[in-house]
Amino acid sequence: MLTCKTLLPIALVCGPLLAIVSPTPSAPSVIVRNGTLQGIALDTCSQEGESLLLPMMVVEGSLLPSAFLGIPFAVPPVGTLRLRPAQSLNSTFEVLEVTEYSPFCPGFGSDDANYTINEDCLTLNVIRPKGIVAGSDVPVGFWIYGGGYSKGGSGDHRCNGTWVVQRSVAMGKPIALKARYPLLTDNTIEKIFSLYPDDPTLGSPYGTGDGVLATGVQDKEVVYVLSNPLPTQNPLGTRPSDRALAKLMTSHWISFIHDLDPNYTGLNLTVRWPNYASEATNMVFERHGSYIEPDNFREEGIAFVNLLGKEMKH
Repeated sequence: MLTCKTLLPIALVCGPLLAIVSPTPSAPSVIVRNGTLQGIALDTCSQEGESLLLPMMVVEGSLLPSAFLGIPFAVPPVGTLRLRPAQSLNSTFEVLEVTEYSPFCPGFGSDDANYTINEDCLTLNVIRPKGIVAGSDVPVGFWIYGGGYSKGGSGDHRCNGTWVVQRSVAMGKPIALKARYPLLTDNTIEKIFSLYPDDPTLGSPYGTGDGVLATGVQDKEVVYVLSNPLPTQNPLGTRPSDRALAKLMTSHWISFIHDLDPNYTGLNLTVRWPNYASEATNMVFERHGSYIEPDNFREEGIAFVNLLGKEMKH
């Protein structure tokens, strides 16, 4: 399961979260039920003082995506709505500027360090390829950010999805990417905690495997799936084999989103990912040779998550 934040972070909100503006002809826009959302073209934006497209990531302008950041998906949970179930956003607007990530929701943990914290944080982000119009029928990848219900936010710069969308266009399989946290019930959360207790000895041992990053810290999924080259607290390694592994993992995810089959990567695959319906196996990604293994880990937990359906929106 994908378990991180979402799309790409550009700048933290320093002023009001939402701004009603007049339409800007050159800015990407989309019409939704509530009104028109005006986003940002990423060929002109930067993130935390760094060029969003680093020298190593220079691509054709047509591959650059557009972003719609900090889109509210519920009424802000403040005032009388604090600690209450999320309420649908039924208000309308003419043009809403969505060009900055929202703050993190209040929590505790290292993931929240150096980010703006605010209760007005129920937002999602969407990144799409350029040239997408109504009727394009582009598949959408859905990224759920993590944090164990105690920390994290959709603006985490480690989970910048720009390069996923760029790679999808380069593969000839353009996709859009969006993400937010699932709205789970209290009973579901309690059950998940019982199935996945806070006991490292019951999970995958941290610090094992070959996914050691340039900092000496290990990140087994996020940085490789998203091919994020930015100098985050969990940066992608600088070895050519790290880049190759990230490209492989990103391409598999794009192929699955676009074709419902992870094997159409445009790469010379040495191992094909089997169809889970006919063979319950997992792909284990390693720099010096990925391989297939039986999927028999935490079977009860996996079965429960697969029953959530509506709550997980999958």
